[in-house]
Amino acid sequence: MLTIAVEIWSRSRLAEPLDNEELLDWIITNGGYIHPNAHIKFVPPTQSYRGVFVKNVNEEGGTPEGIKKGDIIYPLIIIKPSQYNYNNYWDCDGVNELYRQLQLGEDSFYAPYIRYMLNQPRGRIPQDWTVGGMRLLDVITNKEHFQQHDQEQQQHDDNDGGRIMNRLPPTYKTTDFQQWLDECNGEDTPLSRHTVYQYISRDEDTLLIPFYDIHNHSNNPTKLNSHILKPKHPGKSFVLKSSRDIHPGEQIYISYNKCHPCWFDTTFRGCKSFSNYGSSDIFFVYGFVEDWPQYWNYKIVSPRSSISSSDDDDVVIEEVEFCVSPTSGEENDNNELHAHFVDSDYIPSHEHITWFAQHLLRLNE
Repeated sequence: MLTIAVEIWSRSRLAEPLDNEELLDWIITNGGYIHPNAHIKFVPPTQSYRGVFVKNVNEEGGTPEGIKKGDIIYPLIIIKPSQYNYNNYWDCDGVNELYRQLQLGEDSFYAPYIRYMLNQPRGRIPQDWTVGGMRLLDVITNKEHFQQHDQEQQQHDDNDGGRIMNRLPPTYKTTDFQQWLDECNGEDTPLSRHTVYQYISRDEDTLLIPFYDIHNHSNNPTKLNSHILKPKHPGKSFVLKSSRDIHPGEQIYISYNKCHPCWFDTTFRGCKSFSNYGSSDIFFVYGFVEDWPQYWNYKIVSPRSSISSSDDDDVVIEEVEFCVSPTSGEENDNNELHAHFVDSDYIPSHEHITWFAQHLLRLNE
């Protein structure tokens, strides 16, 4: 069963490449709703990817009020899948069905949305990079050295105070495509790879939601202007609402990882899932470096003897979490950055300082 959130769909057989407005027209024609002042267009200055914007008044036919705070931008009734769970993040049936729909192409029940996915560029996320690109990422994160120590059952070095020189995030052990091969009995084809990478970078709790997944990400409090209300069960509405007035010409942003420890709004209570990716996860899953604020989580493997001698294990894994944002709250080229630890009581140990210093020296070589 295809895990696409839909209200009313009808079979469509459209031949031409997707126009920016075609998907919206298709949704509305078949009983869906999109705020009349919202539309899709390419994002300046590169014009290389799409986003959702409030229509300008004159040339784009928008109205002066734009989108008011609390307006519903996009509601959908969850009909599929019946087994939907808002805390699930991987679904073999969903990936398999998306693969089947992409193979159908123009014959798919979801043809306009499928065409949009087929037109997405390859190589956008690190998992879809070339072998050379992935090798470069492994060198930067020190993955090869980490695997060597892992194979040696985490036996630590005697040099430099017994520090284990382990890896930087993203600390993935395998790719989602390998998971598709191993767990879903998937096949290795260019289209199946494209399927997996589109699925993981667009799904919302295993749901694929046309139009919603075109919105770009920001946690910058001056940019973020909408929030979602996720359903817990099939038959309930998935709703995207504006969190403030959004003016004509302004881009509509959503957050891909709200609720992490650096989330700027401490009063926010709308976390419907564990959408707490760190900045390294955003890069690995979606293929871009997010703007400020950023959340970083480093896992440092320390010799057990430097922490406690009461345990039989040779090493212990500690987490160092910190937030990074501009000192003035506004992003510009001349602004200094402010970093603070998530745990206000945390004091960096000599071992942790050495760990970071080793990586800085390694990366500067």
